[in-house]
Amino acid sequence: FEGNGYISMSSVSSISLEAGAAKAVSINLMLDATSMKDEKIREMDGWIKLMQGGVEVYRVPVLAIAHKLSSLKASQLVVNSTSELDSGGASAQLTLSAKNANQGEALLFNLIGQDERKPKAEDFMTSDCDLQSAGYKIITGKNDKGVDEDILQVAVKLFKPMTTWHACDISLLIDSNQDGIPEQELLGSNLRGIPGINSGEFATTLLNATKAREIRKSFEVALESAKNNPELLAQIQRSEDYTAAILDMNAMKLFNNSSVVILEISTKHLALTADGALAFKLLVTHNEQSSVEFDDYLSSTVKTDMRVSLKKMDQSYLDLPESVILNGSTEQVVELTKGEGKEKLLVLMPNNKFSLSNLHKDSQSQILTPIYLVK
Repeated sequence: FEGNGYISMSSVSSISLEAGAAKAVSINLMLDATSMKDEKIREMDGWIKLMQGGVEVYRVPVLAIAHKLSSLKASQLVVNSTSELDSGGASAQLTLSAKNANQGEALLFNLIGQDERKPKAEDFMTSDCDLQSAGYKIITGKNDKGVDEDILQVAVKLFKPMTTWHACDISLLIDSNQDGIPEQELLGSNLRGIPGINSGEFATTLLNATKAREIRKSFEVALESAKNNPELLAQIQRSEDYTAAILDMNAMKLFNNSSVVILEISTKHLALTADGALAFKLLVTHNEQSSVEFDDYLSSTVKTDMRVSLKKMDQSYLDLPESVILNGSTEQVVELTKGEGKEKLLVLMPNNKFSLSNLHKDSQSQILTPIYLVK
């Protein structure tokens, strides 16, 4: 066997064949994940060579995609108070364990909601962007000038992993005056999906939805007026541009070959209701013609908007770290603070085992209800 050092083959004794005969030969290959170091995914390749004496007579290519999977698990969440009634401001401890030898990452959020799996209508239709759960937290970050500001992070979990996130867009439709028409859209997508931006990067974009609708209406009017002029029509089609509707832009955290994605944006431009809440509907859009449904709304936000306070103390859990890294075969207690909210704790583990099944769920998330205990 000849390879790149990541695949090895168990020794095979010599093979003897009589003229015109055929024989099945079992070959065992081993992938060495320990040599991947900090890599989570790696292509491993090589050649199985058949030698006759010292002469190579045939070679078989070998290709493998290795995933270095973690096995993190949250075992308990303890709030140090007698009950929910007196829990505001109490300390809390979350216990995380790594059940195998690989390093893993845990992401903690206040739960927004969760859904059941959507049924597949037909075998040829897909449910790749089927929304499973979502959560949020407010952290402190630095802006371009190095000044601290509040950042809203929204985590979205699908039932199936994405090799890349080109197929699925995440949207929060923000309705500040509660008239049923969103004034803003918080969009997590590849920027090629926003006409006027010449970039293939993924980002979280805050759009003035009212302005975007006005741009679209003017664009459609121009298209209709030029429908009998092919040259002008092509020129108008190339001129579609929504950059004037962009209010802010920030990172979009992707975990390839995972079911988890995180949107983040500064809170300073978000449109709030009269009582200071962020009211929104959450959906995932599937950009493929064969999808079961183009827009998969989080069920709890279909008939009524989800309302989230941007005051940190109003969260259910405060002091949530951006990320918790656990080395293999270790246990860690994460210190938290209980806030005034009543949401459960959403724990996302994007490096855990994923699932492509329409029946079985993966191990990349847990939703925890606290135990109230005075020690």
